[in-house]
Amino acid sequence: MPNATGPGAPFRWLADAFALCARGWPQVLGGSGFLVAVALAPSALQLLLQAVLPGLSSWTQMLTTILGLVLMPPALGGFLRLLQSLDHGRPASAAQVTSLYSDAPVAQRLILCNLLFAVVTVLAMVVLVYSIGGQPLLDYVRTLSAIKPGATPADLPVLPDGTLVLVGLLLLVALFVTTAQQLAAAQIALGGRTILRACGDGTRATVSNAFALLLFYLPIMLLGMLVTIALAIVGTILATALAAINGALASLAVVLFTLAVLVPLYALMLAFFYRAWIALFASDADRAPTDGRPTDGAPHEIAA
Repeated sequence: MPNATGPGAPFRWLADAFALCARGWPQVLGGSGFLVAVALAPSALQLLLQAVLPGLSSWTQMLTTILGLVLMPPALGGFLRLLQSLDHGRPASAAQVTSLYSDAPVAQRLILCNLLFAVVTVLAMVVLVYSIGGQPLLDYVRTLSAIKPGATPADLPVLPDGTLVLVGLLLLVALFVTTAQQLAAAQIALGGRTILRACGDGTRATVSNAFALLLFYLPIMLLGMLVTIALAIVGTILATALAAINGALASLAVVLFTLAVLVPLYALMLAFFYRAWIALFASDADRAPTDGRPTDGAPHEIAA
């Protein structure tokens, strides 16, 4: 039977994630650094292509978006395997992040799973925007997009009523869909499930633990906002101080500062979802193959 969960379960998963990352921090940070590089590579390529081919910006944007959707899911699955190796006391290496690029069947299932949840995310957000924001929000976005560079705060349109509530709900929906998506990806990469079964497992686990996740995500969202503001202030001060010395040095410092934040953040976030998967699917995790091959066993039971 899977381990029972309660209102405090996500906080335990986070504590376990901290412990796991600390246990193998060189491998974890190395693997997370590769993940960040994969995540940023399409944007860097897009900037390069737009500079070389400015007339094809829409095509280059489409190309790099597809590239990100294809490259990232297998790397995430490989990182989950790295965490599993550390958790089970097996030899682990940052190179495990690339392991699924040579395993086409598992990589394809991860990519399709990611696409499915991307579509669900877009649909959910469209429904929320139309049901809460409505036409006033669409008019606001249209006006905002038409504002020319160099506009002052006085030129900005007034936020429609309910926009802040909408933004909060959008963030929560994104977090819940991401939780289901990451649990489904773990079921594919670590539990060997098929796409539909993995997506069903991830969705049911998220819905079953919705109250506990809500109690966890609400303070995490608030803390995240405060930390983001603090980091933005520190980054701005750092860039301003170094810009007085050398502009290139300031740009380099901002890039390094951003990476210093993103690399451990990626590692901790994925370690959290890995520990959530362990807590919710432990009984099957003990007997599932670790090569990601599909299994035809009975569906996982989901902790209530």
